[in-house]
Amino acid sequence: EHGVGVGYTRTQKGAVAAAANYTKALSSDKILDDDWRGRAIDTLAAPQAKARLRKTFAQAVVSLRKGLGVSAAGDGSQVLLRATPVGWRMDRYGGGTAKVAIWVTSIAGSLGGDQGPVPILEGWGTTTAELRWVQGDWKLLSTTTAEGPVPIADVSPPTAAAELVDEAAKFKEFTYAPGS
Repeated sequence: EHGVGVGYTRTQKGAVAAAANYTKALSSDKILDDDWRGRAIDTLAAPQAKARLRKTFAQAVVSLRKGLGVSAAGDGSQVLLRATPVGWRMDRYGGGTAKVAIWVTSIAGSLGGDQGPVPILEGWGTTTAELRWVQGDWKLLSTTTAEGPVPIADVSPPTAAAELVDEAAKFKEFTYAPGS
């Protein structure tokens, strides 16, 4: 619904799949689009968390846009913003709630924009999602992100930003579910 995966099972694996997909959705370049972000949060958030998450992510997007050197979605800037879950940890499960930590790697940067190009950089972090089982699906209550853990950086020379943005646009993003 609205570009967000829904319909998870009321199991630990279902909670992990929901947390991973919600983390990915809220870490993509779509988050810069105010309308999309509002619809996505309405889809993935628990009813009591919608207003707070809308406000939290609206504030975060202001900082994100500034960091990317872009003013708003659709301003003609080419932005590369993707996060890929690489691991997960169940911190708590039971009673219709779950706390899932998702370890992600991400890339972010832009071409053009208000202040010119912003180098495309890699980052690593752990996003912890608090979920509640609501009306037959896992819904987000809150999310926090902390840096790391961070592996040693790749020793390969980086691809030029313009080429990286063009090449990345040729790839579709995955939807994640946990392994067995």
